[in-house]
Amino acid sequence: MKRWLPSLAEIESYRREGVLTVRGLLDSAEVNRYRRAVDAQVDKYLSGRSSEPSGYERIFIQLHLMWQRDETLRELSLNPTLARIASALGEMSRVRIFLDQIIYKQPGAEPTRAHQDAPYLSFNDSRSLNCWVALDDTTRQNGALEYLIGSHHGGLLRLVHLDRQDELLRDFPALRQSPVRLIDAQAGDVVFHNCHIVHRAYANSTDLPRRAYSIQFMPDGALYNGWLHPFMERYGPTAGQALDYECFPLVHPSGATAEVETQQERACRANADE
Repeated sequence: MKRWLPSLAEIESYRREGVLTVRGLLDSAEVNRYRRAVDAQVDKYLSGRSSEPSGYERIFIQLHLMWQRDETLRELSLNPTLARIASALGEMSRVRIFLDQIIYKQPGAEPTRAHQDAPYLSFNDSRSLNCWVALDDTTRQNGALEYLIGSHHGGLLRLVHLDRQDELLRDFPALRQSPVRLIDAQAGDVVFHNCHIVHRAYANSTDLPRRAYSIQFMPDGALYNGWLHPFMERYGPTAGQALDYECFPLVHPSGATAEVETQQERACRANADE
């Protein structure tokens, strides 16, 4: 991955608009390597399944915590360049990963409804941002992302049930006044977006998958808000407690925490594989 940091103008644009696209951050060899790792994980997940997709899988397959499960994808999740960019854009001096995941739209997958990321997070902090890595060229035909520019300034709205007839814009009609931007990302491009910006994705009407990888960054010291993800259950967090468990790796500033797998991380990885 090339070394890159946003300029002051790019940082200001991100904070104003809520989204920034970095073109060609990954080279073709890296894209192919991560794409093979994604395919292997998805094939493993789908192995032996014969039923038609249901629920969220009609929209996309999500596979979480890849930094614990796959050595190749771990390199992508813990990449210091991505963490430094997140730090600069989000004004976060110390950055942790809340969650990383494969986002895999199968051929024929339905559109992703307009939503914010923030309501799905276990903390409340408007600095949090998502790093979305395109591993395929994305177009209107196969599931390109579309953003409502500036909508993050409206703050937290509500959770959207992506697998139901749940329309955010119906409940918040003022969002329809926001400029809309379609991101025609090329494989290797990386899109950073604020966790409060409203966004959606098109259906995949092609006969090929649309593969992407997502990393949700949060500031070190973020406090638990009561939204419990299954992988957090064994910690028994209480509201107001700092999310500083080993499953939220510190990736900026880089150092032993980010680069060396500790005994706790190995235990966390073993639990994830169970």
